[in-house]
Amino acid sequence: MESLDEEMPNRSHRFQILSLNGGGIKGVFTAKVLEELEQKYCKDDNSVLDHFDMICGTSIGGIIALGLAFGQTPSQLLEHLKSRGAEIFPPRSFLHNFVRRFYAPLYDPAPLRALLEAIFGDATIADLKVPLIIPAINTTTGSPKAFKTSFLPTFTIDQRFKLVDVALATSAAPTYFPLHKINGARYADGGLIANSPALMGVHEAMNCLRVDAKNIHVLSIGTMSSGFSIDQNLSANGGYLINFTKIKSFKIFNSVYSGLWGGGKNLISLTMSANEAMHNFMCKQIIADRFIEIEAKPNEQQVRNIDLDKASIEALEILESNGTHAASNMMVELDKQKIFNHFGNRTIMDHREG
Repeated sequence: MESLDEEMPNRSHRFQILSLNGGGIKGVFTAKVLEELEQKYCKDDNSVLDHFDMICGTSIGGIIALGLAFGQTPSQLLEHLKSRGAEIFPPRSFLHNFVRRFYAPLYDPAPLRALLEAIFGDATIADLKVPLIIPAINTTTGSPKAFKTSFLPTFTIDQRFKLVDVALATSAAPTYFPLHKINGARYADGGLIANSPALMGVHEAMNCLRVDAKNIHVLSIGTMSSGFSIDQNLSANGGYLINFTKIKSFKIFNSVYSGLWGGGKNLISLTMSANEAMHNFMCKQIIADRFIEIEAKPNEQQVRNIDLDKASIEALEILESNGTHAASNMMVELDKQKIFNHFGNRTIMDHREG
């Protein structure tokens, strides 16, 4: 039997990681950025993924990562999100959501499952031919979970898992969707621990594949979710649902449901935004300017119109237009670092042929 050291390849060449953040329907921004990059840089039927050695994705970023690894194009994934977004996140009245949060997640996962089954069918992680990492939380054990393809011979446990299940696990955002069960264990959204999975990718490259930090390049694509903060006008003593200092009229449902944590909504968004910032900062400390981030910060008007569960025509237009603009703005840096001159090394997966 080979030792672990013998199984771990020594990679001294350039190693590129594509990292896709979480953010619900705001993944339309991510998909649009990828579409713009593919149209600009990919020729002769090459895909954007062909230029990366590893892909990491969290929540909607995980769904997009799985889709790319399965052979979907950014344009196809973008169309899926735009055409099915309102089914996955149906618009409902304020009162409906207020009441529903007391006893159930806001959304039924059936429309999302139907979309995923249409894309992936019964395919499993074993069907993917690219090094891939998808974070989630195993709530049964209280442990972080990284679903991985077998880019090392010892990575065998996850290979039987269906892509549909992995996608539902990484995107099971608390209060929005129910926990997802796989083989008796329940999973929650990976965005709670790694809304930006870039650092996980760097860690795996350095510690599992022995890539020197100076050879690692990361392209991280956001969802217009960074920098979320709590409204300073809310009382610091506001509760999970209620903020009495905001009740100034009989329009109770317009004011009472502005508790500091918004019935869990603000808590989830703040957690994801803060850990995204922390992980990206740590990643930059390790690989310096070889970390490239494509992101856009919404203005005040846009903040009111976009959210991880807002799939209105207006929201989708904002996300798409910002994706186009953000991709265009970073092309000089992408050219400077020769990101799309590189082609991913798929020999990492060759051991599976034996």
